[in-house]
Amino acid sequence: MTVAEWAERPAEDAENPLLAEADEAEWPTTPAGQHYAAVREAANLVQAAKTAGVKHIVKLGALGAANGERTIIADWHLESERTIQQSGLAWTVIRPGAFMSNALFWRETIRHQGKVFSNYGHGKLPPIDPRDIAAVAVRALTTDGHAGKTYPLTGPVALSVGEQVEILASVLGKRIDYVPISDEASREGHLKAGLPAGIVDALLPFAAYVRSGKAAQTLPTVEQVTGRAAYTFAQWARDHASAFA
Repeated sequence: MTVAEWAERPAEDAENPLLAEADEAEWPTTPAGQHYAAVREAANLVQAAKTAGVKHIVKLGALGAANGERTIIADWHLESERTIQQSGLAWTVIRPGAFMSNALFWRETIRHQGKVFSNYGHGKLPPIDPRDIAAVAVRALTTDGHAGKTYPLTGPVALSVGEQVEILASVLGKRIDYVPISDEASREGHLKAGLPAGIVDALLPFAAYVRSGKAAQTLPTVEQVTGRAAYTFAQWARDHASAFA
């Protein structure tokens, strides 16, 4: 059975190994259920694309989805990528790392406490501007030579959360303190914010990966595909300063 055939099985299939650990009403909020949903959604996308006469799909994946140290979330993306790759349609996969726009989750603590809390410690990663991800996708869809290719994407500079906070503080003209916290404190905060426990537990291993220093590699893919340099975090911060007001 192919991944696509597996994905098209009904959700109520009692023998589904990914749903065995979760009640049907709860599976969308568990790692197992999210894994299933990602593949099923990819299969539905393929069917809709074929019905509409689409010839080429660009799949948004996740950086690290095919390396030896994958996270649960990267696994979800990898399975849905395989579904599309087995579809018979032309495909391109783009795998960005952390989005610069994730900084928007810091808005409330910046506004009310002048602080940013994170369990990434002092580890660095090269956040990417969503505009660069979109630009690569547009190139893949509108120019030749991209079918069957996978593009890992990063921003141009590896930054710690503390360094991102310093840039934001400079752009906003206000003091912002970075406060490193433990995984336990991060988990508690996410749960209080309403994020399902299964999703929180899927996110935590990535923080450990960042702290290890293994997430700091930068790649030139954005410039290679688009012909221009990737946006810096400072550029992103200036363009979105009003969101932190």
